[in-house]
Order: sequence, then structure tokens, then C-alpha cells
Amino acid sequence: MNPVTVNFLEELCDAVRLPLEKGFFSKNYTTSDKSAKPYERNQVTSLDLETQRILEEIILKNGFSASQIFSEEKTHHPSKIPDRFWLIDPIDGTHAFIDGIPEFAVSIAYLEFGKPVAGAIYNPVHKRLICGT
Repeated sequence: MNPVTVNFLEELCDAVRLPLEKGFFSKNYTTSDKSAKPYERNQVTSLDLETQRILEEIILKNGFSASQIFSEEKTHHPSKIPDRFWLIDPIDGTHAFIDGIPEFAVSIAYLEFGKPVAGAIYNPVHKRLICGT
């Protein structure tokens, strides 16, 4: 049985809505470049990290372990992928976000045995949420 409901996905997205909206419109965030090569543009913002922190906190409070959370911004991942895990991109489209283009989203997926069973894509500026289980 899938432990992740549409209501839980909505709760996750709602928790990050205000910080992302505020940051996008106020430009009140910092950026850093994590590129390995000078021609790459691999930036991360303080809001990427804050969004990730918020999502992880809620997921952990709901009975999942830290080893079940994989994120683009996370620096350490376990060597063995668990049977059930979360895959998060806190700001999918960081370049658009930084450039002031409102075409970015929070991307969240829950997988069991390598197959997606629940997911959400949320654009807080347009207030568009697509989710399913």
C-alpha cells in the first residue's frame, strides 16, 4: 500500500510556497556556484537549500528516515539505494529562478523498488500543482 497520499504531497508543496514566492519576487537570497568546470553554470541558491530543508523536515516527521531522501542539493547519498525513497529537486530550474523567469518548480517523487508511485510538480509563482499517486 502506498503510504504517500495526494494530501501529503499538497502539504509538502504548501510548506514551501511562501518562502519561494517571497524569495522570487524580492530577490532576497544568495547564490553560489558548484560547477566543477569554468564553462558550467551549476548554481545553487539559499532558497534551494531552505526548500530542501523544509521538505526533508516534513518527510522525516512523517516516519521516513534520512537515508530515504535523495536530493539534488544533498552532498552525501548512501551507497545502497533503499527499496523506498524520496527524490527531490527543491528548485527545478534554478537558472530560470535566478534570472527572474517564473518557469521553475519544486519536483518531488516517491519511489518503491525503482518505480515512481507518487509525485508532485509545483510552480509557486503560477500556483500550479500537478500531483498524483
